Amino acid sequence: MTQGQITIISKSDSWKYKDDGSNQGVNWRNTGFNDGGWLQGNAELGYGDAPVTTLQSGKITYYFRKVVNYSFSNFQNLTLKLRRDDGAVIYINGREVFRNNMPTGTILYNTPASSFASDDGSTVLQTILPTTNFINGDNVIAAEIHNNSTSSSDITFELELLGNTSTSLPTITRGAYMVGTSESSINIQWRTNTSCNGEVKYGTVSGNLTNSITHTNLTTDHSITLSNLLPNTKYYYSIGTIGNPIQSGVNHYFYTSPNSNNNSTVSFWVTGDFGNSSSTQRAVRDQFLTYSSNMIINGWLWLGDNAYNSGTDSEYQTKVFNVYGTLFNRLPLYPAPGNHDYANSGYLSSAALGTNFPYFSIFNIPTNSTTEKYYSFNYANIHFISLDSYGSRNNSSSTMYNWLRNDLANNTQTWTIVYFHHAPYSKGSHDSDNSTEMKDMRQNIVPLLEQYGVDLVLSGHSHIYERSKFIKGHYGTESTFSNSVYPAGNVVQNSSNNYTKSSLRGNGTIYVVCGVSGQSGGSTQSGYPHNAMQVSTTSKNGSLVLSVTGGVLNCIFLTSTGTIADDFTITKTTQPVSTYENKETNREKEIVQNGLSVVYPNPSRGVFNLRLNKETKSSEGFVSVFNIVGELVYSEKIYIKEDSEDSDLKVDLSNMPTGIYYLVINFSKENTESFKLLLE
Repeated sequence: MTQGQITIISKSDSWKYKDDGSNQGVNWRNTGFNDGGWLQGNAELGYGDAPVTTLQSGKITYYFRKVVNYSFSNFQNLTLKLRRDDGAVIYINGREVFRNNMPTGTILYNTPASSFASDDGSTVLQTILPTTNFINGDNVIAAEIHNNSTSSSDITFELELLGNTSTSLPTITRGAYMVGTSESSINIQWRTNTSCNGEVKYGTVSGNLTNSITHTNLTTDHSITLSNLLPNTKYYYSIGTIGNPIQSGVNHYFYTSPNSNNNSTVSFWVTGDFGNSSSTQRAVRDQFLTYSSNMIINGWLWLGDNAYNSGTDSEYQTKVFNVYGTLFNRLPLYPAPGNHDYANSGYLSSAALGTNFPYFSIFNIPTNSTTEKYYSFNYANIHFISLDSYGSRNNSSSTMYNWLRNDLANNTQTWTIVYFHHAPYSKGSHDSDNSTEMKDMRQNIVPLLEQYGVDLVLSGHSHIYERSKFIKGHYGTESTFSNSVYPAGNVVQNSSNNYTKSSLRGNGTIYVVCGVSGQSGGSTQSGYPHNAMQVSTTSKNGSLVLSVTGGVLNCIFLTSTGTIADDFTITKTTQPVSTYENKETNREKEIVQNGLSVVYPNPSRGVFNLRLNKETKSSEGFVSVFNIVGELVYSEKIYIKEDSEDSDLKVDLSNMPTGIYYLVINFSKENTESFKLLLE
């Protein structure tokens, strides 16, 4: 017993018991039950291990009851300690508070324990109980011990109950961290310094967490899934032991996903090759925090090599959890594994084909495949796919390939984004011409991705930033890449950073290598820069910020110094992109023509001209402008008369900060049109 504890039930106390194997139903655990006909004896109770009180052998279930009278409101909480062999269920005043080595669901008198107790009942199990389980006065503590078999050689029952007069809660050493979220659920994990039970309280108002989910098993690694949540909703939460929140606050929150195919603005942070505890890693983190301070970031994509050098549990702790700290409290993770997360055990080696690595025990990844190695999920109108480029076979007869093909075939989302560690195209610290892992992904997986019109592929591994042109059909070495227009060549559209797709699964994919979110570049391979690349740089570290609003996808490369070193956009539309020559600046700029209307100049230093096509005559509607976090910053009602030609409207954003905006035109009789604006 530690300081501040009062013994309420000692290990050697007397208990009423029933050891005849009879069916006692459920009333035996309640306060009004008459146990006058039961036997009585001191703990330890059992048989086969020289107990103080010997019970009959050869039964499945043994029942124990005890009434204690105390002023439980004087305690902060209570500690229950138990030795059992084989399984146990504990009740306070008829309510279950603890279960160990027993199956889930209803427990009957003939329900065997889940297994023989491997510790032979020697381990002292412990859980923390809130005072709300008790009343001031008489309380019934009831226990049932279950054998795994009637031929079991022994059973054990010994229980101790201690009242804690001062708070002595466990310390949280990792987390909270969240792995994946859907429209209605999320998994929350954390680690404590001692074994204990766990509870997550949650609600939509900070400080008023009216819902809770608990687990009663004693563990240091906790995982609780919240379900039946509302879509597209911000939830606050706390974590701790049952009845005792340990970690909470206004920065403990998450957003559930909007419904599938919802056109809401959503944004994700993307990092690759980051967990090395370097000053570079921290600088990338800090610049992201500054950039996103007024944004809603919905999730965090990991591109592999998350913890250097071998993906050990201690490396994850010191180089990942300790570095990003409270970011874990509010950014749900969507990880992919890299070779360092497999301890560099060898590409497709027998070890890598397994899951005996900390990555798979640290993260409880909710998957729709048969393994945590690869999975997919929908978020708003995006379909994300995370693949394993090191520990899963990827040829056309492999399990991952066939799962991927079926997943892509059933995908109905507007956008498809795929991410994995080994980049199919790179001339940075790794050469995609010579690396077996990279060649296999390019030759086996990329044709399948392009067959189903994947829009964006994100990778790491090579410690460089590279962004491809809008390409299709290149599966060979770098020297065979053709800059001719597809299908004769590999370039789908000749543009530096603005691209369109004329159908949901149209041609053209952009490939991004971002292996510099902690690791630094510098080295390049023969042939650098890769002919498929629009942008290549070895001198910058950074991360990606990916945003999608309806039919517009935007991605930036945010450097460790706060600059935007790359910025590209893909628009889903039925019209092509046209260009014009800006005579004042002698610079070619793009007019994004989407549907019936045109916006120019774009980029602009303040005023955008909006030409509404005459085919919208007799139409009434609105022009709205939203900033990158989805806030409305401009709105105007518009009307085109029947006898008018093309109608011009000026949208003045000169009083707005520079950056990216989204213009939406909505007519009651026409489809909505959307444009990405760049305000310089």
